[in-house]
Amino acid sequence: MSPFVTHKNLLAQFCCGILLVTGVEAAVSIATDSGGTYTASTTDLLQTQVASVDKVGSQTGEVTFLTDGSIGGTDTNAWRANADDAVTYTLDISTNTLGYDITNITTYAQWTSRSNQGYTVSVSLVGSADFTTLATVSEEFPGGPFTQVIVTDDSGVLATGVDAIRFEAADLGLNWNGYREFDVSGAATIPEPSVALVSGLGCLLLLRRRRIQ
Repeated sequence: MSPFVTHKNLLAQFCCGILLVTGVEAAVSIATDSGGTYTASTTDLLQTQVASVDKVGSQTGEVTFLTDGSIGGTDTNAWRANADDAVTYTLDISTNTLGYDITNITTYAQWTSRSNQGYTVSVSLVGSADFTTLATVSEEFPGGPFTQVIVTDDSGVLATGVDAIRFEAADLGLNWNGYREFDVSGAATIPEPSVALVSGLGCLLLLRRRRIQ
């Protein structure tokens, strides 16, 4: 399944007051697997760069379990997500002020016969409060013990300049699904050379103007 989505590639404000926004249309790829032996990341952004977590809905279970680098454990070590339940992870941009590049998202589920994975994942970009959909996952795994879904992009980057990521659950006819871990891989966004050049020229012009005055 490869739905096409549109998202802004970068939203960043530089010291000279230059605001640059670019856009790109990319193909999202969703890979699924059931019954395997999986190893979660211990260094993804949800473990290293989360500033706050906000969940809404009637779900049972602490969403912090989804970012501890562990899959499995007891049945309470999961997010039993009902339809329309959601969790938003706000990333820390106090140091990485341009936000983060998201390279891939991997989600794991397991709960007896409730290992389906249905959710919409969206992101907000630095400087904007709006969320843009990256992908909609709707995968059924009849009787699957453990399941894995990997969301990637043909370009290697799902989104750039991200400051928050949101998962909104769907039930796929089972009332709820049991998620075990969310991995969001990526790194701090850095300005492209052309962007840095334009910003540098703007700063030079500003300094020249100040000297003239």
